[in-house]
Amino acid sequence: MSFPFSLYSIKPNFTFVASLSKKDYNVFDMEELLEWLIEEANNKGCSFVEARYVRKLTSSIRVQDGRIEELSQRESAGIGIRVIANGGWGFSASASLDKKSLSACLKEAIASAVALGSKAREKAEVKEMEGLEDRKELRCKISPQDVSSEDKAQMVLEWEREAKGVDPQRLSNTLASLNDVTREEMVYNSWGVKVESKLVHTLANVFVSASEGEVRQSAFERRGGTGGYELVENIDPEEFSLKAAKKALELLSASPPPAGTFPAILDPEVVGLFVHEALGHNAEADAVWSGHSIIKGKKGQEIAAPSVTIVDDATIEGAFGFYFYDSEGTPSKRNVIIEDGILLDYLYNLETAMKMEAMPTGNARAEGYEVPPVVRMSNTFMAPGNWTFEEMLAEIKEGVYLKGGRWGYVYPERGQFTFNVQEAWLVRDGELKEHLRDVSMSGMTLETLKKIKGVSKDFKLASPGYCGKSGQTAFVDNGGPYVLVEEITVGGRR
Repeated sequence: MSFPFSLYSIKPNFTFVASLSKKDYNVFDMEELLEWLIEEANNKGCSFVEARYVRKLTSSIRVQDGRIEELSQRESAGIGIRVIANGGWGFSASASLDKKSLSACLKEAIASAVALGSKAREKAEVKEMEGLEDRKELRCKISPQDVSSEDKAQMVLEWEREAKGVDPQRLSNTLASLNDVTREEMVYNSWGVKVESKLVHTLANVFVSASEGEVRQSAFERRGGTGGYELVENIDPEEFSLKAAKKALELLSASPPPAGTFPAILDPEVVGLFVHEALGHNAEADAVWSGHSIIKGKKGQEIAAPSVTIVDDATIEGAFGFYFYDSEGTPSKRNVIIEDGILLDYLYNLETAMKMEAMPTGNARAEGYEVPPVVRMSNTFMAPGNWTFEEMLAEIKEGVYLKGGRWGYVYPERGQFTFNVQEAWLVRDGELKEHLRDVSMSGMTLETLKKIKGVSKDFKLASPGYCGKSGQTAFVDNGGPYVLVEEITVGGRR
């Protein structure tokens, strides 16, 4: 599931959490330390070992109704050790970066692997990789560490003030936030992989709630990507805080939607929500292998309309889900899941690639050093087609145009989804008519993919945020073109 806002907890009062000193983590030569761990594990009979160092510097600011609710800086660093011994997996992590602590950590990982291996029905194995040594960094124009917390807070306060100032009487709640994460990761393993990477992720959000009488509506805008504070300075208020406020106010006079099954046009945000939630999680190979995916056993089959191509691409520089290497040290790739309606492949880590006789796709990701990598999406989208938005409208005698994904529920095993959108319009005789609010759409994933009639030339990667899975979050983005669907179920009150 993806979330548009930061998952850091809200504090009831203003707080400041000081970061730890950088010198605490520079005592050892990290490269030599990771190499030492690999050698120690190999000497103890492990068939595979991975040592991964992660250091994160996080800044989080949140303003609500004119008051700073959170102002924090955090630093974390440590090493996660993952091994295969006796046919089982073992994992342990340590924030203490001395050999004594790490030796104990390795011992614990091996003991876990041996214990699990003795009970496992199938032996743990991973796809062998070619040795690789590399170091990469996406340099930002303005490092978040070069901007004071006070300056960042002033920017977020200004976003909130801009939104509130549109209509102080009817805007009952305004919230703005800014998060940046500088993440360094080093991955070493027994195949000779030694890769280091450094990225900065920045995400800005504004949320507005408006009320008039008994009617209450909300809207939000978000901007984010891999880059530094320059992303914040380039935000246009007309397309951010003011846009969210005006949208919430306009929804107050919108009408409840009709209930029924209609042809529909989905905007790039709704398409991105659908592709990520309804299809993307089903394409993650751990779900396929465990039998929790509706597309298991369908490789090579037509599961969507011929105009549909769906891609997961971690190589899009600047996108929120961009990275050089995944958390197993596999280079990022552009992976085509569906091409011209045909299911081509799934998204793999080293383990599922071995089990399913495939090649790793660079989709193993871990939130931090303290958790093992799991199969995750990156930037997931539907590729553009050759329709125009006007041609799609002309196809509809009576239907709906759905805009701005809000949230969704998906049942992967059943292939069923329900999504809520920010706003919609009734379409009659090829024209946008009545503005609608409180609109939900639902359907079956594979049926909906087959009923796609048109895919537009326009394209937008529109939804930077955090995807939750296995108790972890990952930086992701999603989007696509405008899409015309022959029919979809709309939840309404008339």
